Amino acid sequence: MTKTTPQINTTSGQLLGRSVETPFGHVDQYLGIPYAKAPIGSLRFQPPQPLDRDEAEIRRDATKFGPVCFQPPHLKEMISPLLRTNGNGQIASSEDCLTLNIYIPSGRQLDTLPVMVWLPGEGFDYADTTQFDGTFLATIGQVIVVTVNYRVSVFGFLSTLTPEAPGNIGFLDQRLALQWIQQNIGQFNGNNRKVTFFGRFSGAMSVSAHLASPLNKGEKQLFHRAILQSGVATGQWIFDSDPLNATLQLAKATDCSSTSLDTVVSCLQQIPAETLLNKSNLVSQRWRPVIDGHFLTEDPLSAISKGQQAAVDVILGVNNDEGSLCLLSLFAQKSELYQKILDGQLTNEDFNYLLKTNLEDFLKKSDHSIHKVAAHEYQHFKNTSLRERYVDFCGSMYIKAQTEQLARILIKNGMSKIFLYEFAHRPSFSIHPDFIQAAHGDDVLFTFGLVHQLPEVPTEEVKLSRRIIAAFSNFAKSG
Repeated sequence: MTKTTPQINTTSGQLLGRSVETPFGHVDQYLGIPYAKAPIGSLRFQPPQPLDRDEAEIRRDATKFGPVCFQPPHLKEMISPLLRTNGNGQIASSEDCLTLNIYIPSGRQLDTLPVMVWLPGEGFDYADTTQFDGTFLATIGQVIVVTVNYRVSVFGFLSTLTPEAPGNIGFLDQRLALQWIQQNIGQFNGNNRKVTFFGRFSGAMSVSAHLASPLNKGEKQLFHRAILQSGVATGQWIFDSDPLNATLQLAKATDCSSTSLDTVVSCLQQIPAETLLNKSNLVSQRWRPVIDGHFLTEDPLSAISKGQQAAVDVILGVNNDEGSLCLLSLFAQKSELYQKILDGQLTNEDFNYLLKTNLEDFLKKSDHSIHKVAAHEYQHFKNTSLRERYVDFCGSMYIKAQTEQLARILIKNGMSKIFLYEFAHRPSFSIHPDFIQAAHGDDVLFTFGLVHQLPEVPTEEVKLSRRIIAAFSNFAKSG
């Protein structure tokens, strides 16, 4: 059952949302709130622009999600049904997508509420807030939940490293959303001095980049705690050292080639968004963040190791079988090795081939000596199958090692409280092969209380979700 909510005045207009009834109480939802101008035309590839002041006078219907930012199609077969991509296919894509959604536990509050700001993200090509309903987290945790849409793929991370297309636009979108929250969250009874920034995979990587950004220091600090679930931004796998190569490949594919970067970018800004996305998906190089000298001056782990980070409390978490990410990649590539892994039929030759290709993907170069060391190391795992070794290798290389490294650096710096967790429960509703325990992303289903969407769920899993929500919301309230 839904009903209208009180009108709330913001810099984005006079918002009328909706109140949703749950088993745990009502939640007021204000959805599809624009926090920036539409990044279209000459604003494509440019930093986001704040809304004009007269937008505050507009009456807005805030009962529906805004459009999803343009992104490649999702592999729906590999996404939990609890994550409703594109609002179960009901929501259109658009470049005019810089919106956020706010979930507020209703009822009389004696104090302002802490705010938890979620960045979706599955690689820098994908981010869709409609997958993450903040209703259960808000009402069970008694926190305000904000989910943020930002530009991804070619629209968010194309770069020439010049003012025409400086790069890291998706990060700058996120930052402007944080500024909007600082300005407006008080109107929703939120405490802008208790903002927890959190995300999973590239969402978490984004948070780690904000931790290290010189833009987020001292008085400019826009968040006060951070939760990084399965992701840290570091190394060649994340940061593109030659973004111009991808841009010029795209220019060639779209007949925008020129000796002038200004002309190239101007041409790319005029191509219909859907055409640009389709052409960009054919570029061999993926669209990734860069060290741009503005938002980031060096690799985040390097900056943090020098103590150059926002002094905020941090939770870092991993799932025990993060290597399920590599299975997802093999499935997407339609690799015959995917079925061999499912059937437990990997050979030593297959295993060495997978090590080599994943190392090259991670390092962005071929390094025979590292491949030799890795192969030697994993040959000596006792009582484990090649399949188990491969999943362990992938999970460690892409996620676990960097998470542990960041935890050690932050503890050594001693500037804040650091908590570390490993999620090891296989959900009763898991869509993953039975040899995978806690797959990449499984913890998020419990973090958001999405298990409550199921008609039946084991009591133990309800309790587990309540425990995780309690831990995260207590962290948001008190650190």
